[in-house]
Amino acid sequence: TKQIQQIYSNKITNWKTVGGADQKILAYQRPVNSGSQTGMLSLVMKDVKIAEAPTEHIAASMADIINFVSAYDNAENAIGYSYYYYATTMFQDIDKDVANGIKLLSVDKYNEYVALVPEIADYYEEGVNGASSAFKIDNTTKYILKYDYDPTNETLLELFKNEKLGFYKQEIMMESNWVKSNGNSIIITIPKENLLTGEYYSLTIEKGFAEDQVGLAYNESYTTNENENIQAGTKAQAPVIRIKKITSGDAQTTTMKINTITKNASIKYNISVSGGYPTTSYSAAVTLGSADYNPEIYKISALAQIGSNTASDCGYEVAYKTVIYTSYEVKTDGDEVYFRGSNVKSGTATVPNFPFSWDEASSPLLWSDRDNAADVGMIKATKVTESNSTTYYVVSWGVTETLYFRPLSCKEETETKYLIWAWGQGDSAMVSPGKKGKANKSDTAGAYETNYHDRIGNNY
Repeated sequence: TKQIQQIYSNKITNWKTVGGADQKILAYQRPVNSGSQTGMLSLVMKDVKIAEAPTEHIAASMADIINFVSAYDNAENAIGYSYYYYATTMFQDIDKDVANGIKLLSVDKYNEYVALVPEIADYYEEGVNGASSAFKIDNTTKYILKYDYDPTNETLLELFKNEKLGFYKQEIMMESNWVKSNGNSIIITIPKENLLTGEYYSLTIEKGFAEDQVGLAYNESYTTNENENIQAGTKAQAPVIRIKKITSGDAQTTTMKINTITKNASIKYNISVSGGYPTTSYSAAVTLGSADYNPEIYKISALAQIGSNTASDCGYEVAYKTVIYTSYEVKTDGDEVYFRGSNVKSGTATVPNFPFSWDEASSPLLWSDRDNAADVGMIKATKVTESNSTTYYVVSWGVTETLYFRPLSCKEETETKYLIWAWGQGDSAMVSPGKKGKANKSDTAGAYETNYHDRIGNNY
């Protein structure tokens, strides 16, 4: 406060004096008797006489003073003042519904939120979600709300209510042409591009946000109650489709969930092999897939609508049921078959949360720990015997790019032995998303040889 007093009484005239650049200070003021000028004199300057400002340094309105000081190209050495609450603060109706941003977070937003509220990390997983209107998968990295959680989860909502995040709060700087008077009323018109269409807001107007023509400030604050909350338009927000992307020997079917931000909006969806307009009403998780080992591709679209108003834009997703298998016999009845792989011919997968891995650094696994094989990208196959032939299957709903894969067999020797890991890497066994791929004997790359490794890597 003392430095502000010295600047506005002309005792400090160069930014260098207060640790800034060697530039003259342009100190803007408001007209005499305006609300903000009166506040400046009584609250800041107090008994210190304010210097007389040149005419060109007097701003006619609070909007002007903000514009002057922020015009960095012309006056980067400027300073001004206004009531802090020269803004409209709007809050989403948090208890009624949730934003798509809870279900999907960008990498930057996820990192920002977790840095402020670390518990949020427990509810998310890295992955991919969504597709274009042409049903082309979006393989960019996102953080997706874990499938087993719903966006209405009370504990999750409490985390997002944390004031550190500002997730349910929009502070919008008012522009002078948004505010008009009509007799004793003040009319505020907020352009729709500043709000989330279809969502309900409560509105808080702080005192001092506007002045009349003789400089008297609006001197009361007001907040709408629940019955007065404002809906920003009647077009709902596009839904987000989440697929449970399971991978196992028995993942013949899965489910999907659809959510929208917009309160009181109904959801319709379409599932087909070629895509189509959403007409089926959604109320709960929907089962995808047939109970067999045949590959499938489902193109899914969904929209949300408030009553008979304009429907939202469509949300799109593609569900791929990818099947891999081998018919090559293992050495003994006690052996088990696993698959490993990646979306690249060697090395770490480039698609986030890809269900298979070539990563040898994490792959050595004890027989006694084989229940955790999926954690290192090794998926146990299900053995199916029909007509005197044996086939080992793995089904994945998480393959969104070409999968290069190899089978390996493991045998129970002792509890201290690793599973066989001489499976090799390469492209001779490969499959596209939503297709069926077979690994032949030539694709095993020594996987069925008796090549075991102990804890220190010695061969047996």
